[in-house]
Amino acid sequence: MMITSAFLFRHLRVQKIHIGSRSIRYYCNLVIDRTEDYKHGRESIIKSIRPYQQDCIQTCLELFANGSRSQVVSLPVGSGKTVIFSHLIGQVPSPNATTNKVLVLAHREELIDQAYRHLCSSLPQKSVDIEQGKRQASPDADVVVASVPTLGRKYSSRIERFDPNQFKLIVIDEAHHSSATSYLRVLGHFNALLNDETLPIKNKDGTRSDILVWGCTGTLQRSDGVGFGNVYEQVSYSRTLFQMWEEKWLAPINAYSIHTDADLSKVAKNQFDFVVSQLVKQINTPERNNTIVKAWLNHKDNFKSTLVFSANRQHAKDLTEAFRLSGKEAHLVDGQTPSDDRAELVSNFKEQKFPVMINCGVFTEGTDIPCIDCIILARPTRSSTLFQQMVGRGLRTFPDKEYCTVFDCFDNFSGCDIVTLPSLVGLPPNFNCEGQDLVKVHHEMQSLSENNTDCYHASSLSEAREMSKESVMGHSIDYPTNSEIDPAMWNHTNSSEPKISPILFDNKEINKVHYTMWRKFYMQIRKDSVWGLSLNKNSIYVLKNGAGNFDVFVHIVDRSSCKFSVLANHESSRSVENYYHVMTSASASTALKCGIVTGERLVGRTRMMLSSPNASWRSQPATYAQVKLIKRLSLGLWKGSDQQLTKGKAAAIMNGFFLRKSFNRLETLLQRKKNSTANLQCGIASIAVKPGLID
Repeated sequence: MMITSAFLFRHLRVQKIHIGSRSIRYYCNLVIDRTEDYKHGRESIIKSIRPYQQDCIQTCLELFANGSRSQVVSLPVGSGKTVIFSHLIGQVPSPNATTNKVLVLAHREELIDQAYRHLCSSLPQKSVDIEQGKRQASPDADVVVASVPTLGRKYSSRIERFDPNQFKLIVIDEAHHSSATSYLRVLGHFNALLNDETLPIKNKDGTRSDILVWGCTGTLQRSDGVGFGNVYEQVSYSRTLFQMWEEKWLAPINAYSIHTDADLSKVAKNQFDFVVSQLVKQINTPERNNTIVKAWLNHKDNFKSTLVFSANRQHAKDLTEAFRLSGKEAHLVDGQTPSDDRAELVSNFKEQKFPVMINCGVFTEGTDIPCIDCIILARPTRSSTLFQQMVGRGLRTFPDKEYCTVFDCFDNFSGCDIVTLPSLVGLPPNFNCEGQDLVKVHHEMQSLSENNTDCYHASSLSEAREMSKESVMGHSIDYPTNSEIDPAMWNHTNSSEPKISPILFDNKEINKVHYTMWRKFYMQIRKDSVWGLSLNKNSIYVLKNGAGNFDVFVHIVDRSSCKFSVLANHESSRSVENYYHVMTSASASTALKCGIVTGERLVGRTRMMLSSPNASWRSQPATYAQVKLIKRLSLGLWKGSDQQLTKGKAAAIMNGFFLRKSFNRLETLLQRKKNSTANLQCGIASIAVKPGLID
């Protein structure tokens, strides 16, 4: 396609008028990038659009056609959200001849320039311009890429340049910021806010207009917990990080851990994360910084583009110096780096002219550097949103990039809820993935836990593999699925009983958590496996009977904690043994479900969640009482030192011991029952006929 001098003059002229403090070379590069897009042609861009991107566009267009006025899309980092909206814009119909403009909102310069380049490539027949700082968009521009700080600043008159009646669509990049006041001011000017009397900012004309709003984000949640109900009517399309990994649209993550001596338990916390000023005092030490650099240097791969995340500017400076002292070229970018210097550094980093870039709060959003092959998380966080944003910088694919290596710093975080790579896939936060593909580790742990559920208490992948060999498999008990749940199970006729909601099984992830609480062990006498669940001093068992069905039994030791009135006040509670038969089912899945619901009634839902293998208390050091009891009972299952023993591992060891001991007595009673017709004579009471239980 021929590039005319008129085209070059028009677009170069616009940029020259508003150069401001930035370098002429950078602005010329913007124009050169655009001409290169034209050389390659728009058809090649359209052909490269991914199936899910096209599906997202079609879904959004259909919703707009059916009356939706505001929607948001949630897609992981690296999934091409800018590509999606740059192709969506041209397909949204104009309601009339004069309402045909589009406003694209972004809050950072890199996002603005990135959107500008994509839109110029996707919409060659449209005039695209930038409104930001000293750059002012042409009044004739069809698409305006605007800075939210420029338009949404309090008392700013810049927004008055734009007539709301001329715009058909507002696109919001990084839409999790939409509830911020600056965004609300812009949306209010265009009468795009949903009618909400509680909002401090109202629509300019008092009512919601017909202008369409479309947002996209990789993290559909804010760190301050504020929702988006005043901006968006619905989430129109979403895909998870795992879906993108499974379908190979994102680069795999090889997870490595760097163990340090920093003590995060002493760091103060706010509602959502650590207090940075106190965090830096613990993590910004020469010892920790040198440990990080040494782990990076000793790795088998020769990384070409490593991005390091720090906690504050001083931490970034010290890390930069540590890398330089090791003989590696490293550069620092933070909020105080001049924009033209930042642009040049990013450009050189993209071209792999130096190997290490240390940043502080700059590259957590909207950073398009596909060549990044290594991420170092030198900044611990309790925020899942921030953590995924940091990891997401390495997920984009790139030629000859097989995977992205992520170094996760494992500090002493006892007593802290911390987000790490293992915790993203439901493993303990300090689990050592040993440099393996994170998704493959997730699948392998699921497989290992089918043989021995204690694998989820392992400290490393190697330890989990060894633990899985300790369990001898008997019959197979399948995990239940949501589709197997019979609604009749949840009908309770006794109003005195607390009604149990099926919410435990409505969420797939919660479902997984609850089923990893079961402990599967092999009983030599019965030549078969038994599933046990320990709750306080009480126990629940699921086992196969002689007829091939599955029985659920409860052993009550501590009635003071029992929230299950059928059990707590049962007429047969005089039984010395206090074993109860709850139900018999032909389905192992149904029996396990009944066991979970019985457990919830036994100790309450809160206690059930505390028993989760991912509960934060499990990573804390074992108590003196736990260590003493394990030694007194001569439980030789723990080979490490007392200091390495955690509360979770100690609980797993003791629960296994007491579950076996309790079940041995139940087995004896079951043998006695074969020769007796009276439940009380054999010490087992049946409560399955009582109303209010699951029949």
